[in-house]
Amino acid sequence: MAHPRLRSLIRSRRSLIARCSIALRVLAILLLSVVLTPDASGQRATVPSAPSQADLRLHGSNTIGETLAPALVEAWLARDGYRDQTRREPVFEERVISGRSGTAVRTVEVKAHGSGTAFASLLAGQADIGMSSRPVQTQEVLAGAEVIGRLDEPGQEVVLALDGLAIIVHPSNPLRGLATSQVRAVFSGRLRDWAELGGRPGRIALHARDDRSGTWDSFRSMVLGTASLSPAARRYESTVELAAAVAADPMAIGFVGLVGVNDRVRALAVSDGGAAVAPSEREVSVEDYPLSRRLFLYLKPGEKNP
Repeated sequence: MAHPRLRSLIRSRRSLIARCSIALRVLAILLLSVVLTPDASGQRATVPSAPSQADLRLHGSNTIGETLAPALVEAWLARDGYRDQTRREPVFEERVISGRSGTAVRTVEVKAHGSGTAFASLLAGQADIGMSSRPVQTQEVLAGAEVIGRLDEPGQEVVLALDGLAIIVHPSNPLRGLATSQVRAVFSGRLRDWAELGGRPGRIALHARDDRSGTWDSFRSMVLGTASLSPAARRYESTVELAAAVAADPMAIGFVGLVGVNDRVRALAVSDGGAAVAPSEREVSVEDYPLSRRLFLYLKPGEKNP
């Protein structure tokens, strides 16, 4: 059965998430320990998987995998005494983090190619933990049910953090906020000039995440609805690349998780039938920001801390 401390953290996850990053580290460290804790025979319990040099493999969300997951992995390694650490990126959006404690070495791979790849990797036996910025979809549950078990079973899905979809523009853009209906009109191509929104005249340049991204799935569900993304939008695998493109173009607009907001872009306040709310940590943590969402970790069924 699941470790009692893990069960307690899951029950109180909302209060933990609303606190500082230390709480996130505690939750993630316990989740990572689920995979590496030996079973009764002294061996790490695993589902048969493809060969890998890593002791632990996290695949999926770019929002989680670019910054948060590597930081959590490094904290977990340090907690277990692996303080001599290295981090390298042999392939774009793939990080290998190693820690040494005496002669012992522990290695973790973090592949951040989008939430959709989390479930494909779990199904293929190529990942131990799936990272997703959206809930697992019904077809993904059914696809894996007979191979690895149901990913929607209790204990397999854990909320890691609360996040928000930030609508970002260049800092020189005079607009301070938009309604979700206006964001939908912009990204569907119905509004094409900033002057139509009360801004300076100029053609709007659209930047969006790619189809494998959970951030894209969230945006499509929460903002676009039945509307389609304009074919004029440039698509990105990486949050960092998208934010950099918006930072370089005064006519640009894009959407990212909160991790993508930096001092080179500005996040707009968003309204959805009420007052416009900025995507601050506080407003997201209490889910008052209209585009708040949850970030998830998924464990393969059967892998629990004994």
